[in-house]
Amino acid sequence: MIFVGLPDRYESEGFDRTTLAMPAAQNALIAAIAAAQPRTVVVLMNGAPIDMPWADDVAAILELYLPGDGAGEAAIHLLYGQVNPSGKLAETFPVKLEDNPSYLNFPGEDNRTEYREGVFVGYRYYDAKGMDVRYPFGHGLSYTTFAYRDLELTAPAFTEGETVEVALTVENTGERAGEEVVQLYVAPPTGMRRRPVRELKCFAKVALAPGEAKRVAFTLDTRTLSYYEPLLHDFFAESGDYGIEVGASSRDIRLMAQVAYTATRSIPRKVTPYSMLSDALATPTGQEVLGPALARMVQGMAGASEGLGEGMTQGFASSIQLATLVSFGMMTDEQLDALLAQING
Repeated sequence: MIFVGLPDRYESEGFDRTTLAMPAAQNALIAAIAAAQPRTVVVLMNGAPIDMPWADDVAAILELYLPGDGAGEAAIHLLYGQVNPSGKLAETFPVKLEDNPSYLNFPGEDNRTEYREGVFVGYRYYDAKGMDVRYPFGHGLSYTTFAYRDLELTAPAFTEGETVEVALTVENTGERAGEEVVQLYVAPPTGMRRRPVRELKCFAKVALAPGEAKRVAFTLDTRTLSYYEPLLHDFFAESGDYGIEVGASSRDIRLMAQVAYTATRSIPRKVTPYSMLSDALATPTGQEVLGPALARMVQGMAGASEGLGEGMTQGFASSIQLATLVSFGMMTDEQLDALLAQING
């Protein structure tokens, strides 16, 4: 066993880290011992992700983070099997520093840092890009194994203000008692806002004896599906089909289902002459009035541009500003003003 980690000079609340590396002497020590003893166990004490160039050369890694005064006793209980580890990573461990979503924006310039990653922080970024990571968000091993099965929803759809219950069975399929942290992620539909591939919304820890199985239940409501919508100054979920994904980490999804959600309110969108045609088509009035016009434009453009696919043609046409429809002679200024008044209501 090798106890290593980050000393005070490498991390603190008083300054920012510029590297994921541990002290070079510690990495060299691990490499040398692992070369002589392949059953080496590395015990880490650190406050954040680190580089692990030796990860594939050791038998096991025990992440203690910053455990406090009881670190020694806790480590002995875990390493000798008196207690079964049941923790999960609350952050992603990237392969290298350059993979971090804030790498190009931090520390900024002229004492100014812009948080350009938006909602794509941590696993939301890595999962959206499909990037390889050292260890994913929610990852954690145990001295036993767990099986997930029988995912059920009490209803296939619900409306804002209602709830749906989600339940599944988790079984301890190993020979040791242990605890599993079951994680429920929501995969939102494509909508007005760019959202992560999946977002952790619920989790529960269940203790199981060998061979024991238990039902684990979660409640879905509007807030579970929501994001913060600045135009409403409130949390909001768009109507659509939402993926319900249950697993042992953000990269270890075991069960999936789908639920249809209907919102009772909408996002207030103001359409102007300089809005894209696609913005107007996103409204019922715009679709009714401009939908046929777009179809005619696509047909005409496709005929004039051989080899241009229908999807590309429609995408190009829908990105035209509304004011351009007047230039094309498809409507007058007065008709456009009337349409905008009707859309904006």
